[in-house]
Amino acid sequence: NACLKYASYRLKDDAQFIKHLNKNHSRFIGKNISPRLKDDEDFTKYLISVHSSSEFASKRLRHNRKIVMFALKHNEILLHRTSPELQDDEEIVMKTVKIDGYSLRNASNRLQDNEEIVLQAVKEHGFAYEYASDRLKNKKNVLMQALLSENKEYCMIYECKSIFEFLPTCSSLIDDEDIFMAYVSNWRNSHDIFTYVSDRCKFTTT
Repeated sequence: NACLKYASYRLKDDAQFIKHLNKNHSRFIGKNISPRLKDDEDFTKYLISVHSSSEFASKRLRHNRKIVMFALKHNEILLHRTSPELQDDEEIVMKTVKIDGYSLRNASNRLQDNEEIVLQAVKEHGFAYEYASDRLKNKKNVLMQALLSENKEYCMIYECKSIFEFLPTCSSLIDDEDIFMAYVSNWRNSHDIFTYVSDRCKFTTT
């Protein structure tokens, strides 16, 4: 509510007043609440549970494991706003990529090399493959799962790209018939297949 910008500090710091105000608005805008409320754990949980909004929570709370886990229960993702320590937390990252696989981009390097987490991420969003470690990008099961992504329709916003742009240089997967058959079967922009496929596969008949 833009009018809150002009309210007194007393009103900006009044949790009950803010809650009442929110009942009359479909979207909560917390930019103008008091610093105390932004750092209040119970009030932040309220915002998350009612509005799925932790955008204006204090840095301390965004780095609080309990708050991050609470947000995940309400399908809100804080991985991009939380601490490096929590970006390296296996439970938090796994729960996050189950909601949004592309959030793998905000995971630690260590967890981008965790096969279980990466497989879950690319299952939910094929282009999470971009953020897998080179070691995992070179694994057939990881690339195949990305090509069979549950969220491939959403991935069509990347139609100007090919998932193969993210293959490590000289990967043996460019010579795998199964990979390219999956690509042709599941991706609208597979007309560019011959840009990536090996010469041997180009002349393989099925």
